[in-house]
Amino acid sequence: LNSRMVSILHSIRLIAILFCLAMAVNWQYGFSSTYLNTPVDQFKAYLNESLGEEMSEGTYNLWWDLIQNIWFVGFFIGIFLNPALNNRLGRRYGMMIANSFILVAAVLQWLAIILHQPILIIIGRAIASTFTAIAFESLVLYLQESPPTHIRGTASFMSEITFALFCVEGTMLGTDELLGKNLPWLTASVIPICIFSVVILFFVPETSKYLLSSGADRESIEYSVRFFHGPDVNIPAILKETEIELTAESHSSTWSSILDLVRIPHLRKALLLSVCCLQNCVALWTFIYNSTLFLEDMNIDSGISKWAATALCLSYFVCTLIGGSVVDRVGRLKILLPFSYMNVLCIVVFTLFSQLQKVQDFWKYFEVATLILFSGSYGLGVRAISWFISSELTPIKYRSLMQSACYSINTVSVVISTFVVLPLYFWIGSYCFPILYCIPSTFALIYVTRNLPETKGREIHDILLFVRWIVHSCVIPSMGSVSLLPLLLLLLFFLHSEQHDSHKQESTLLLLSFAKHLSQITLHSYPRYGIVAVGCWVHIWRNSEEDDYSMNTPRVRAITSSMHSKMDEGNLCEISRDFNHIYFTS
Repeated sequence: LNSRMVSILHSIRLIAILFCLAMAVNWQYGFSSTYLNTPVDQFKAYLNESLGEEMSEGTYNLWWDLIQNIWFVGFFIGIFLNPALNNRLGRRYGMMIANSFILVAAVLQWLAIILHQPILIIIGRAIASTFTAIAFESLVLYLQESPPTHIRGTASFMSEITFALFCVEGTMLGTDELLGKNLPWLTASVIPICIFSVVILFFVPETSKYLLSSGADRESIEYSVRFFHGPDVNIPAILKETEIELTAESHSSTWSSILDLVRIPHLRKALLLSVCCLQNCVALWTFIYNSTLFLEDMNIDSGISKWAATALCLSYFVCTLIGGSVVDRVGRLKILLPFSYMNVLCIVVFTLFSQLQKVQDFWKYFEVATLILFSGSYGLGVRAISWFISSELTPIKYRSLMQSACYSINTVSVVISTFVVLPLYFWIGSYCFPILYCIPSTFALIYVTRNLPETKGREIHDILLFVRWIVHSCVIPSMGSVSLLPLLLLLLFFLHSEQHDSHKQESTLLLLSFAKHLSQITLHSYPRYGIVAVGCWVHIWRNSEEDDYSMNTPRVRAITSSMHSKMDEGNLCEISRDFNHIYFTS
């Protein structure tokens, strides 16, 4: 009981540390993403006053698009700076440098309001977004590399929880009742937090996985492990798991080459899966930035629209808390897939209600409810899991590079959609939402549903072996030292050579049916035994003391879902494995 209590206390301590790190990055990130949404009228008045003339609607839209969407341009640039800082200098120094520049950017945006220089807002947001990309990727690596496996999912949710929390803060502060009518105070409110974000990193060490991979001294590595896992942790056991992960990738090509992500099959698979997961995150930015505008256009009062936008962010935050508390018990796939499909459905229903509102005005309230449901289902796990899943599918030396590739592709999608959505909305109305978001997300979800493995409770090196197996799953695995495919071809040739013509067709059909059955087992099954997928050939034999572990009466089986439930796992002992099969003895 005491050891269990100590373990729980260590887990709570670690979650608290990672929560503070997540705050250091996401306070400014969440605030910058939403504080422009609610005080739309005040910013329009500010632009008119600063430019010294009454702007046309076209001029205003141009300035507003630049102020909003420069964020994604800077974020895109920051993604490519990420490997240089986070891999060469480390996660800690990468985040520290990034947060220092974010502090400078926050001061610039405050000065832009004081000096009536809108161009400084654009410059400030460009700098902030560039280094937010670096800091955010440092944070994801911290959250993946620091905690033990059994709470890795909950720890990774800290980023999403804090981002959602400060989205709520940015939206609420922008309302007229708080700081929406006082833009200098609104933009200055984030500066103290940016100072905190730099200071806290002086007290947090580098991750032990990065230190071990970069050849740091043993004392620094052990200090990092104790800091994140507690003073009583089994350090050799933790470092052994890390060394296995590093050894597993020793035959990979150099991590610095982006071409490896396309050339190496299992990295290409991880890239495709991660990009498809992130595709479902594109729609949120449109509604975070423009929900007030959309609701006002649908005949909802301005005050109600602003508080509805706040409710949207609040729903998002509450559901991230729920998702973070269950992800390590339920699993990634059981959260990601249902709520991703629900997201797509919510957009379709929102479009339907917006069209019905033109006939009967009361349907506008159903639109508000649908947006709140959309943000809630999104917060339950769509965004959080999509952002960190690439880290769970990728070796440590490729991890930062993989993140950069995935986030850059996703940022391109976001930039295109956010620049296009308003002109398209004013042209064809709410029909633009299914076109821009539902159709691409549906195709991406189909691919993810068919290929993404469950990563809950599994070490990274185990997941990597499974991803490699998926890539080669179209090749029928071997049975002992003899391949099944050559064996079948040999038998087929023998039957054609030796049998009479009347029996050839029947025998051939029988063999082809058997081969088809084998391929279906291999391609359409699910993981059961750790890193081993159902459908891999599992070698099981009776062990006797006389034959000294030699194969006696071999039985070779393809483990299927129904067979798994009948097997006694307690009586199986793993003795060896490779990429295609695993060997047990009873």
